[in-house]
Amino acid sequence: MVRLAVISLLTFPCLLLAEVAPSLLVLSKTESKLSIIDLETLQVKATVPTGNSPHEVCVSADGNTAFVADYGASVPGSTITMIDIPAAKVIRTIDIAPLRRPHGIGEFQGKIYFTSETSAAIGRYDPAEDKVDLIVGTGQQGSHMLAIDPADGRIYTTNIGSDSVSAIDPQRGPGGSALTSHCDVAGQPEGIALSPDGRELWAGPRLPGQKISIVETAGDTVKQTIDFDGVPIRMTFTPDGSKVLVSDAKNHSLVVFDAKTKERVGEIKVDEIPIGCIITADGSKAFVSCAAAHKVVAVDLKEMKVIGSIDAGATPDGIAIAQARPAVTPRKPGMLGAQLENLGGADVGRLKLASTQGVMVVNPTPNSPAAAAGLKPDDVIVSINGAPVLNVQNFVRKLQRASAGDELTFDIVRDGEKQAVTVKLAPRPG
Repeated sequence: MVRLAVISLLTFPCLLLAEVAPSLLVLSKTESKLSIIDLETLQVKATVPTGNSPHEVCVSADGNTAFVADYGASVPGSTITMIDIPAAKVIRTIDIAPLRRPHGIGEFQGKIYFTSETSAAIGRYDPAEDKVDLIVGTGQQGSHMLAIDPADGRIYTTNIGSDSVSAIDPQRGPGGSALTSHCDVAGQPEGIALSPDGRELWAGPRLPGQKISIVETAGDTVKQTIDFDGVPIRMTFTPDGSKVLVSDAKNHSLVVFDAKTKERVGEIKVDEIPIGCIITADGSKAFVSCAAAHKVVAVDLKEMKVIGSIDAGATPDGIAIAQARPAVTPRKPGMLGAQLENLGGADVGRLKLASTQGVMVVNPTPNSPAAAAGLKPDDVIVSINGAPVLNVQNFVRKLQRASAGDELTFDIVRDGEKQAVTVKLAPRPG
């Protein structure tokens, strides 16, 4: 019997090595279902029921399991539906109460993170333990869409009711606690996109005629805004990071920006109310769910034109591609290398300062990034990348958001004169 088993494995290796072909996943809010679609033929292979009015979907790293945020319609939802994609069946319906209105959803290191609008929180579900094992409050209203940096697990969410973006590090705060910070952006932000290198976050307003905000993640500051005569309800970077695709719900188009220059370089007319947008791993095609038209359109990004459409149910919204993802090299935390102190009243006159806001450099460590940047004792750091530094605790929180290799601009006061210093962070020991 053993010999027969060995022979069968050697004779039919395809039975072990064959991979499940990538599939397109589309949620129908009105019909409360997930459609599994062949990426090549654009034909629906199977449908799976979900909870009431599902809005967003994410996929496990191996591409085999989908997790659906059951947002709910008139009654707020409090479940996530876990689906076996190859088998096209529900594995389990996950009760996340007391959290309600799950919306944005994503996977990191096998765990599922999701927003809860009514609870103003981020929840984390562990499939192995079948339980919600972490809840982090954002303190903001309408925490909606979600993006996760695959290199270090940073979580970003747009907060519609607070005109802000929250950045959350689940375990990078003191004692392994969650580290949370916020950045003000305009126009009731909803759409969100994180660059592949994790250095830049785009936030799109749901109010028409407002600007797209570009946040520098190392300092949690808006470094630039882009005029946009529409509603950038969803946005996504191409896999190589060179372009940003924006679903314009007002003008029924897919707008293409150059990620480096921030210039608008193309526009593809799609259909009514484009929302969800996903790009294939090779960057050749995009799929856009057009809610009011009750269809998903396929777009050739090289030819910049629509090449097909899919009937995936009424009011399609959340969209994803089920495919195994390559491992990502973790990003290392950054280090400055300097002893810092809060400012006292006596320091204001001695150092010719306007106030006690900022931190004082006491002793830069030899051969550290601080020393290499030319920081000296009695220099006072008053801002990082334009964001004010209040005190040592505030400075440390901002620095913990940065990674090794990040270049930060410190505004410092030296001998009563303000100047800018660029610091490149080194890997943090240990």
